[in-house]
Amino acid sequence: MTRAKLRARISKLRESTGATSNSLFAAYFLERFLYRLSLSEYMYKFAFKGGFLLEALTGVEYRATMDLDLRLSGSDYSDEELINMLQSICSIHVDDGITYAVANSSDIQGTEYGGERVKIIANLEKIKQDFHIDICQGDAVTPYPIVYRYKSIIDDNEFDIRAYNIESVIADKLHAIINRGTDSTRSKDLYDMYLVTSKGFDDALLTAAVINEFYRRDLLCQKELFDNVVDKIEHDEPMAKEYEDYIKKNCFAQDISYEVAIKAVRGVIDRIDWQTKLFSDSDDATHITMARHGEDDHRYGYGGWSDNALTENGVSGVYDLADRLDP
Repeated sequence: MTRAKLRARISKLRESTGATSNSLFAAYFLERFLYRLSLSEYMYKFAFKGGFLLEALTGVEYRATMDLDLRLSGSDYSDEELINMLQSICSIHVDDGITYAVANSSDIQGTEYGGERVKIIANLEKIKQDFHIDICQGDAVTPYPIVYRYKSIIDDNEFDIRAYNIESVIADKLHAIINRGTDSTRSKDLYDMYLVTSKGFDDALLTAAVINEFYRRDLLCQKELFDNVVDKIEHDEPMAKEYEDYIKKNCFAQDISYEVAIKAVRGVIDRIDWQTKLFSDSDDATHITMARHGEDDHRYGYGGWSDNALTENGVSGVYDLADRLDP
């Protein structure tokens, strides 16, 4: 697509959606990078996650994210190996006139998640766009990433990309809210929780995703704890004021009050099956509702889930997990 055609299409979208030109330009360059990823040999090593996925799931009018988040599966890759993968993806030729190049990378600082942040420079004729890709290794996806049919917001292009399922997105958001509490929970996380839960989700899969997310991060998974944290957030006046400022600055969020956002978080907590039994009554085998097993698949990059009888080490792990749940 030429620069003139891109500007014309973005102008029409800006008028019809209320999105800014900058956010639409950024979204186009991000999605064209994702398209190259979908064509690459590394498609099954990466899973699409984060704010841009959430915005893709909810519609063009919400698109304001300027960066990408990806999950890298498989081995613990070195920084050099990671950069080589991204350079290979950038070098894939596509007939859209855009060129991509890796500028630099650095460790992600100031978060509990860690990972690598890579700066990408995109060019289309005289249009230049810089963005970052935050890449983590080891995040939980329950049961495994889905194949998501991405639809372009600018043109008619569609392509398949591996992505987090909606239950894992919700579990990740819930973890952020519970872990940060009133100290550092972002208004965006509260609004995002309303947004993502409005699309519907499976209760059983959500339960498994939440247990997996909190267990992997070595955090307690208890309803009483969750309820107490949300109570504090609900009655925290500075947080309520911060949220009001957030929705004033973002027109797409103006209809969602602080009370509605908090209600969405409580709705997720209430739909978790806190009484799920992890063990069978059989004396000769121990079962778990959903147990991760096996080596990561060479193509899909993630072990599966099953209710097969567990090994002795597996049984020990289940009891360790059960200690973190409500009786």
